[in-house]
Amino acid sequence: MQESGIWDLIASNTNETLALPRDLLFSVQEVDGPAFYPEADGIALPPSFAAYVDQLFTQADPTASVDQLREQILSVYAFVTFHELGHALVEYYDLPITGREEDAVDQLATYIATQGDPEAGGELALAAAATFGLSAAMRSEFAAADFWDEHSLDEQRFFNILCWVYGSNPGAYADDVADAGLGEDRLVRCEDEYAQLAQSWEQLLAPYVKQ
Repeated sequence: MQESGIWDLIASNTNETLALPRDLLFSVQEVDGPAFYPEADGIALPPSFAAYVDQLFTQADPTASVDQLREQILSVYAFVTFHELGHALVEYYDLPITGREEDAVDQLATYIATQGDPEAGGELALAAAATFGLSAAMRSEFAAADFWDEHSLDEQRFFNILCWVYGSNPGAYADDVADAGLGEDRLVRCEDEYAQLAQSWEQLLAPYVKQ
């Protein structure tokens, strides 16, 4: 992440766009995460998470090259950074969130990715969605914690992000949703879902956008 310059780009874009009340530190360290730690004003992403993502994608495609795996890991790390940044913004600005905050910041991460670059950003979000899909495929059975956890099921996060990416640019991502099996009943609503989440986050963050 440091060598790629992705965090520098995220940090500079955030600083140029939003008036943060205090500094927020991005770091790589072995913690229980990825996570936003409000008491430390930090977003920490552990190296073991990269190893986990590497394992998922390698098992899914043993022929993938090192460069392909690196690109997928960087994309997932960038999306997760957007996700944890969303938690930080909810904390810093005391934003009202109805429903699960985890779902809301998944929406924000998808919005940031697709607004930043409608094509490359969509692929970035799809890499994150694939991580949830691959993780779901590894589960042999459900436990009670899967249902009371603050996060939606991996299967749901996979299809949610896929739907929102499609909704951001239907012409570009029709093949992706078809290959993934997103049902027509949900597919027809994805453009409206994306428009709603975009409008909602733009309104929530409007008071804090630098003029």
